[in-house]
Amino acid sequence: MASIVKIKRSSVKGKAPTTSGITAGELALNTRDGKLFSSDGIVVFEVGANLHSLSVGSGGLIIANGALTFPTSDGDSGQVLTTDGSGVLSFATNVPAAATVGTNSAHTSNTKTHTAATAVVVDSFSSSAHRSAKYMVQVDDTDNANKFQTSEVLLVHNGSATFMTEYGQVNTSTTIATIDSDLVGGLVRLIVTPASTNTIVKVTRLAVNS
Repeated sequence: MASIVKIKRSSVKGKAPTTSGITAGELALNTRDGKLFSSDGIVVFEVGANLHSLSVGSGGLIIANGALTFPTSDGDSGQVLTTDGSGVLSFATNVPAAATVGTNSAHTSNTKTHTAATAVVVDSFSSSAHRSAKYMVQVDDTDNANKFQTSEVLLVHNGSATFMTEYGQVNTSTTIATIDSDLVGGLVRLIVTPASTNTIVKVTRLAVNS
């Protein structure tokens, strides 16, 4: 009658042998987890080519003959894994894409105090520097305590002329200024014509590079 050979084994879930329990090259089986272990005399490792789970010690983890090398310790809360382009992964603080917004745009503001009911250039920029702009325009009739107006303006140029639309105009009484634009001497200009003599015009511009 054939003899049955059994190796060291355990049926306790999650139990693994230690270096004091098995010697180098000796096998041990966890029948509950379906895992086979051995030792090189220094550390215990799991044996198998299709593992359901893998526990890696302080030595770290290298995959595909060194194609990917994982960190040997955990990162900080909120950090993400990043690569150096050569297969070495590390933890780094995630920088949102929004943080890079602005490299192709410029933001500025300006205030004009005008003492005539005539057109005044309230802002200008080089046509070679920016192709389009978005404005918020605020008008204050200083002769009338309750007359204010605000508008948003989208503007684009083709190198010789400007094209714009004013939308979202809000005022506290009636329209107290009109808005226009032109391109003169390489400058794109935003022009406001107030209805009263004493007016303060404030503008904020977000311009996109050409």
